[in-house]
Amino acid sequence: MEALNGRVRIPAKPHNIHPLSGGLAEVLYLLVPPERVPSVNKAAQDPIYSNVAPLAQRAVGVGWEPEAIVAQRPEIVLAARYDPQDLVDALQRAGVTVVQVPQRYEVEGIFQDILFVGYVVGEEERALQVEQTLRRRLQALGDAIPKGDRRPRVLSLFSFGGQIYASARGSIAGMIIEMAGGTNAAAEAGITPPGLVSIESIASLNPDVIIIPQRQEAAESFRQQLLAEPALAGVNAVKNGRVYSVPPGYFGTLSPWNIRGAEEVAKLLWPDALGTRSFQPINPLGETP
Repeated sequence: MEALNGRVRIPAKPHNIHPLSGGLAEVLYLLVPPERVPSVNKAAQDPIYSNVAPLAQRAVGVGWEPEAIVAQRPEIVLAARYDPQDLVDALQRAGVTVVQVPQRYEVEGIFQDILFVGYVVGEEERALQVEQTLRRRLQALGDAIPKGDRRPRVLSLFSFGGQIYASARGSIAGMIIEMAGGTNAAAEAGITPPGLVSIESIASLNPDVIIIPQRQEAAESFRQQLLAEPALAGVNAVKNGRVYSVPPGYFGTLSPWNIRGAEEVAKLLWPDALGTRSFQPINPLGETP
């Protein structure tokens, strides 16, 4: 088969699969039972940023050390587009079969990843079922969003090291905002990665809604900072009390759970239509609904 790292031969359905990234672990756990994923990247075990942490914590957590991964004796290693190339090369030199997923950081990429990984692990039928279920779920969300109303302009911000960053053009947060029926104000203004912004630029963007996908304590501290900033007093999101912290696990990586993120953001953007709506969790194989 053709992968991002070239042609890869998979002689049989793999039963020991190691995902190099948290996002690919999330895809994998939707397609195969946990016993086929005996080891994972440690990122998948983080209960704040991983949506499959309870399952991943049953597996052996491994970092990006080639020797530690090889020691797990995986039949296949799934690598993301942006996983370190030197790691991929080292694993291949050690004789490990590595399949690098040709991810596209857009809505369609979520579905294509599911089908691609399903083919790699020999679960094409299951992958098609998951893909179709999630497509229907996203369509249902789109149908519930009011038509004809102006799309709220949304700014996704996070604070790190004393700097403020906006989720710029091509970001996962921007994709989630669009799925939720909003407009990514940073992308609209032409802001590109890494998205460094100032208080003054936030004021000039004047978003209707601000979302903060960070750990709860950090998000609340940053939220209070924004609400108390005199230069932002006239910003629509601030004066109307529409500055929200949101679960960071939906925003950290390309994943089916980006759709759950869109559902939660849509409730904030469209409170009259969706504010009281409850959305069902996405349940991996091996996890009790």
